[in-house]
Amino acid sequence: MTTSTAPVRGRAGRPAPRRPSAAFWLLLIGWLLFLSLVAGVVVGLVQIYNSGRILAGVEVMGRSLSGRTAADAAARLDDEWRGRRVMLDAAQADGTIRTWTLSPVQVGALLDAQATAEQAYRVGREELRPENIGALGWRLLASTDLLPIRMEPTVIAPVWRFDSPAAAGTLRMLANELETPMENAGVRVVDGRIETTPALTGRSLDIAAALAALEAYPWGAALAQPGDALHFALPIVEHPAAITDVSALVAELSPLLSQPIAIRLYDAVRDERAEWTAQPADMGRWLAFEAATPAEGDEAAASRLTWSVDEARVAEWLAEQSATFGDERFVAAGDAAPLLAEAFAARRPAISTRISHGEREHVVQPGETLSSIAFDYGIPYPYIQALNPETAEGLFAGETIRIPSQDVMLPLPAVENKRIIISLSKQTVKVYENGQIKWDWVGSTGLPDSPTAPGVFQVQSHEEMAYAANWDLYMPWFMGIYRPVPGQEFMNGFHGFPSRDRRQLLWTSNLGRPVTYGCILLSTDNAKLLYDWAEVGVVVEILK
Repeated sequence: MTTSTAPVRGRAGRPAPRRPSAAFWLLLIGWLLFLSLVAGVVVGLVQIYNSGRILAGVEVMGRSLSGRTAADAAARLDDEWRGRRVMLDAAQADGTIRTWTLSPVQVGALLDAQATAEQAYRVGREELRPENIGALGWRLLASTDLLPIRMEPTVIAPVWRFDSPAAAGTLRMLANELETPMENAGVRVVDGRIETTPALTGRSLDIAAALAALEAYPWGAALAQPGDALHFALPIVEHPAAITDVSALVAELSPLLSQPIAIRLYDAVRDERAEWTAQPADMGRWLAFEAATPAEGDEAAASRLTWSVDEARVAEWLAEQSATFGDERFVAAGDAAPLLAEAFAARRPAISTRISHGEREHVVQPGETLSSIAFDYGIPYPYIQALNPETAEGLFAGETIRIPSQDVMLPLPAVENKRIIISLSKQTVKVYENGQIKWDWVGSTGLPDSPTAPGVFQVQSHEEMAYAANWDLYMPWFMGIYRPVPGQEFMNGFHGFPSRDRRQLLWTSNLGRPVTYGCILLSTDNAKLLYDWAEVGVVVEILK
């Protein structure tokens, strides 16, 4: 038997596996680092994209906004806009240019900084499309500042609107400074001689045209780039004088301007007199001239001139004179100006008019009441209440209330040479004529719960026998001097001994102490004397 044995291959006989070389490991590590770097860059770019900051290469008004949040960019843009300068130029009559340097806001150009910043923020973040992926990546890379990438800037136009009220306000302010009133030729008196004055062309700012031009101006484009201030020419309108020569009227006016006019003033409240003088030089400034209106067929009339006294100019002069009083008093132009115009034309040497009184103000002091304030000022308290309706809720210390003009109690022309003075404390009635006392009587005034008001009043009515229904009293020789309540017919005044049945007289033994319901009681004989002597308009002064 033959036996054969096959060779057996042990483990040691298999081929050994290859180990990776060092180059492989280096290559693998390199790729992993590259992928990590790419992933890091992508993550960083995504973070920049979502960071809320404006991407690189975005400019507004010449300023880069790269890396700024929309809020920060809006604040910077607002400061930049307000810092720009607009030069408004106005040509002067002498050929020079007057200039105002203002901000765009003052001329109505308002930047919407937030909307502009939001537009800048959207650059590169608009709808992604295949064709703009590369540009976005490049912008994102530039935003990292890791690489010195230079980009062509994307310029965003400012978003702005025109504020017409703000511009109009600025133009009105400038118009006041620019306005030169037109003046016709006139006359003036110098050292007693009449001279003609030249005509002056008026100039004014055309506000409507300026406002329209400002609104139409392309502010966004003009202010988009930094640079010199913008210049804007203001439209000026000239107003030629209608009358350029008044020399033909000099001879006519010379006699009228040869003498002054005296203005005799009387203050019925204070019983004081004063006098002003309107000099020829003053009156020369009151005159206004105009061309005659031609009748049909009278072509030569247009060359003829007429003159008149401009009462508005007289009123200005009266206001200047009234300022010398230094208080609430004044001479009313409505009263005095027509009198002066008439006196000038008629060559009268003087006029007479009254001194008026304006309202006053009072600061309420602790403890004061409406009645006590009225007593101090000499005005019945319902008149103060009517002027200050809020006082119906009560008075408060420190508040300011208005005190009516004392003229409300003097509605009629005053009789200057007669005056009646009553003393509440002494219960006397003194009658004056031409500055001299005529009668000195004992009288009686109102009871404490129905007092006679102090103040300055005047005789307004006469009734031989008046009847007071509230108290069922017949009052002989009654003269009304004031209404205790404005708008009512009932009046307080003088009267003789009253009766309830026209037979039995009352208060005959009460003269010399308060006894009436607000009127002034005299004996019937004295009441009759006063009734016959005191015409309407005589001033009655009631002292405390």
